[in-house]
Amino acid sequence: MRNSVIQILACCISALSCGNPAASSAGKEVRLETYRYADELQPSLLFDVSANGERQFVIPTQEPHLCLFGCDGPVTVRVRSWAEEIEDVVVRPLHCEWDARLDKDEICLTMHPFDKAVVEINGNEDCPLFIFANPIEEGSKPDRDDPSVLYFESGKIHRPGTIVPKAGQTVYLEGGAVVDGSLDIRNTDSVTVDGCGILRCAPDGARAVFVYRCDDFSLKNILCINKNNWTSFFAECNRLHADNYKVVAPISDNGAENDAFDVLGCRDVKVTRGFSYCHDDAFCIKSRKWNFGAPVENVLFEDCISWNCKRGNSFELGYELGYDVRNVTFRNICSVHSAGNDNVYRRGALSLHNGASGTVSDVLYENVWLEDPKEYGIHIGIIENEYNIGNGVQWSPGHIEGVTLKNIHIGHDAPEGNFIHGYDSNHRVSRVTIEGLWIGGRKILSAEDGRFDVKHADVIFQ
Repeated sequence: MRNSVIQILACCISALSCGNPAASSAGKEVRLETYRYADELQPSLLFDVSANGERQFVIPTQEPHLCLFGCDGPVTVRVRSWAEEIEDVVVRPLHCEWDARLDKDEICLTMHPFDKAVVEINGNEDCPLFIFANPIEEGSKPDRDDPSVLYFESGKIHRPGTIVPKAGQTVYLEGGAVVDGSLDIRNTDSVTVDGCGILRCAPDGARAVFVYRCDDFSLKNILCINKNNWTSFFAECNRLHADNYKVVAPISDNGAENDAFDVLGCRDVKVTRGFSYCHDDAFCIKSRKWNFGAPVENVLFEDCISWNCKRGNSFELGYELGYDVRNVTFRNICSVHSAGNDNVYRRGALSLHNGASGTVSDVLYENVWLEDPKEYGIHIGIIENEYNIGNGVQWSPGHIEGVTLKNIHIGHDAPEGNFIHGYDSNHRVSRVTIEGLWIGGRKILSAEDGRFDVKHADVIFQ
């Protein structure tokens, strides 16, 4: 038990004692929503979770276990482990100001709306607990009798198969609803997917969320559980906004190939307060693959948390970039763990891989925490590769121009270091500025100090 306190203090900026946050500092009563699930849904046998004294349902998967509730202010969350005595615990992301401590045989932490806590007990990364604090649904739900709303109510497991909404419709998954199905949206504008319910991808092997050539698409609050195939695939869309969208994708039948969030050939994209756990790329941008392709412009990932297991990258731009990509921002992002296995293969917590003929320009990474890179920390390169870049398209090298990395924190020396490579003297990685880089708390001012392998690249450290 003594190590628990040490570990929590180490991972929190402030570790204060848990009080009773039934009321905020302004005296406002905090509302809590405890979701009602179907009786047939099996609960976790490993974890017990309560919020403000109300027991919460914990959903098991073959890897992480999941707990969701709604709130509009600070709540006290208590966690017990039925599987083992708690000797040490880490609550991630580490840079968050978690108000957390051990209270006898349970973990106690304070959570706020939109918080996402990754709880690891006794160093166990194979079976963590994810706790998601959603916003309050009450007062914001659509009318279930409105013909423009496809409403999936709480307390049930729904099995609609493939959901194909019409233009202007809202698909609403109420908190506590479990929908065994998938979303297939093509050439259909102004569709909204919302609610604090759960989409469990079915049929097996489908993409859980597939959106193609749609404008003004909104995806909010739901949790998507997926196994095989890419989880969320957005191709050739304009004005896409995903907010508080969470993906949990345990290992697939073939060991990977379950990307969490892929943006391909889209313009004007905002992904905010996202969470991705998967066994391949977590948050990814591409511009040409298979029969899909278009230039990418104006993409923002902000306040996002990732964990890519086994392979892939946490925050990835590439490989398939046959069309130009410009004006991309990753801001306030955190990789809690990033892949690594026996086969070392260009896996990075933060990566930009131009594996095709397009030009990538004006990319900003700002306020980034890479807590546990298990292969590379930063991996940027123009790389010939074996991936499909477009049907009938021959590979040729492209360019990377104008990359800024600002206020980057890497938790420890990555096993393989860091990497910035152009392809040759005519296809360089140019105008790379690293303004504020810390590795293990140590300020890095040169490629040598940061274990950067640099070739055919122009890099300035500040």
